Amino acid sequence: MIRRAPRLALAALSAFLAFPARAATPADTADYASLSDLLSRRGAGEFALRGEAGVGLVLSSYQKRELGFEKLAQGTVRLGLGLTRALSAQLSAGSVIFFADDRADGQAFFAAPGVRFDQPLARLGTLFVDANAGVAESVRRTRVLLDGGAGFEFPLLEYVELGPFARYHHVFAATPDTGGDARFFSVGIAASVRRLGVTRPKREAPRDSDHDGVLDRDDLCPRTSSEPTPDPRRPGCPNLDEDADGIENRLDVCPKQKPLPVPDPARRGCPARDRDRDGIFDPDDECPDQPGVKSADPKRNGCPQLVKVERDRLRTLLPVFFATGAERILPESEPVLRDIAEALRQNPEIRLSIEGHTDDVGNDAQNLELSKRRAESVRQALIGLGVDSARLLAQGFGRTRPLVVGSTPEAREKNRRVELRVVKP
Repeated sequence: MIRRAPRLALAALSAFLAFPARAATPADTADYASLSDLLSRRGAGEFALRGEAGVGLVLSSYQKRELGFEKLAQGTVRLGLGLTRALSAQLSAGSVIFFADDRADGQAFFAAPGVRFDQPLARLGTLFVDANAGVAESVRRTRVLLDGGAGFEFPLLEYVELGPFARYHHVFAATPDTGGDARFFSVGIAASVRRLGVTRPKREAPRDSDHDGVLDRDDLCPRTSSEPTPDPRRPGCPNLDEDADGIENRLDVCPKQKPLPVPDPARRGCPARDRDRDGIFDPDDECPDQPGVKSADPKRNGCPQLVKVERDRLRTLLPVFFATGAERILPESEPVLRDIAEALRQNPEIRLSIEGHTDDVGNDAQNLELSKRRAESVRQALIGLGVDSARLLAQGFGRTRPLVVGSTPEAREKNRRVELRVVKP
């Protein structure tokens, strides 16, 4: 039976080559499109034909001393069937030729089933370890054979791997009088021809599915073109504009907020803030930290109102300040004058009498003249702020209408004033 081992191996090879392959499916194409996939994705149903050729040394003393065997050459054919991704069963058949004095002086044939473990190492190739147990025949004697080997196979083609191996053989003595077990060691070249049971597709060129110039393997958005504005932080992806405000996320300080109704000039893509929560956004609010009211005058918009409209007068929260002994209005009175003009714009039916008053310092004629000039200065300032002159009347009363009787500094300060009275039609 052992002498028929070479013929059995030849028959197994013929069956392997004739095994019908099913058509490839899209999933197969994805799984086996590259050589690295072929190395890492193996499984049940894969057939492989393997061959080994090597040379070695006899290790057992009886064969070396009594038979003169020191060197050997061996060849083996193995047929494997995948059981899992790493484990396969195999059937081996081969021959060992022993040399004595550099002459072929002995030969053994063997056949053995076994198992093999494969471990792909990235794209380098496959590390394998196997173990086999069977029978060997030499000099018309049948004996039990054990052997184990290890090697590394490099991928040459999609179907072919080739690499070195080392193997230990142990043949047990047939009877106690045959001189002991035979042990020998060999090294050589192993080759595997794999067949997956599917028709392997051609290796495909690198893809660029969205045609944006970035290959799929490097493209974080392989189904979305990055043109015309690629995102430098995400290869192959377009710049996002999540809030649809026309400003790309990478340039938008507030990528999830539209800059409406008023954009913030200091923060691109952000709506303006309203720190005092008065409904007037900070870029348009002249008093962003004080709740105020809207005003047509941009210099008073958002500021607290300094003028209150009453039935018979406009009451100011701050006085109009003048230079000492003169009619010149001081700059700090500009806010109250602007609020007076705004109140008149909001109440177009009002006609106003601007009345000037002084304290008791100086003579009556001088005070009367000063009060008239000061009232007229206020009138001209309001006209300059857009108030119709026909709605304004300026009058001076000097010291004749004091608010407080007395000559103290406090009394005089209260008596120096401008009053705004509503004139009835």
